[in-house]
Amino acid sequence: QINPAAPVVGGPVTYRLYIENIGTATIESLTLVDTVAMVAGVQPLVNLAAGGGPAGYNQPQVVSVPGTGTRFVWTGAPVTWQGRPVMPTPRYRAGAAALNGRLYVAGGTDGAVVLNTFEMYDSASGAWMTLPVLPGGRQWLTLTAASGSLFAIGGYDGVARSEVYAFDQTTWTWTARASLPAGRYGHGAAEIGGKIYVAGGQSAGISNALLEYDPALDTWTPRASMTAARWQPGVAAVGGRLYVTGGYDAGGEVAVVE
Repeated sequence: QINPAAPVVGGPVTYRLYIENIGTATIESLTLVDTVAMVAGVQPLVNLAAGGGPAGYNQPQVVSVPGTGTRFVWTGAPVTWQGRPVMPTPRYRAGAAALNGRLYVAGGTDGAVVLNTFEMYDSASGAWMTLPVLPGGRQWLTLTAASGSLFAIGGYDGVARSEVYAFDQTTWTWTARASLPAGRYGHGAAEIGGKIYVAGGQSAGISNALLEYDPALDTWTPRASMTAARWQPGVAAVGGRLYVTGGYDAGGEVAVVE
């Protein structure tokens, strides 16, 4: 099933055109904004700015590029947000991660109490389930999936926590793993190649440290520090690279991306 991309907030409507290469059985994608540019001599499928397009353009359209083995599949309709069942426990500053089609949410705070609550949303059934609690309540933690398990790293419960716990989704149990070198909270984390990378956060001040955790060896290794220290950055892995975006330092919000 092929879906268009979500619209860009505050900008022109954006759709995604998927390109299926029949010869290599690979699928690539192009982002389209307003008007589709000409590709390989093929006229635009849909002029979004004018709201036009082929007859019935809200249905999938297929256009072949002669002699290339490539075809363009256009689905036409924009994506909208859809409501889902609310979490059993209202919270913020929680950790969240996806694993095997399920969304897991751990810790956080309800504004009065630091939580150890751990809940799972099953995207297939649309139901929430309460799971065994974290061994300790904490907020500003990260929850990251790696090697088939979930790892709750660091956090804050009045002091910066260094503990790391792994959740086994087959036995539904938490296990203590090697602690961080020092307590840390408000950091970001992402998985690359089976290893977890933890960037920034608070640890005796706002940190620029990057740490690598190897679940197979249960070891932490310092890696090259970021050029900018920041707290509560956005961290994600794309194409085998780690990206650290924004955050907060002693002077306020930052726009640095590394």
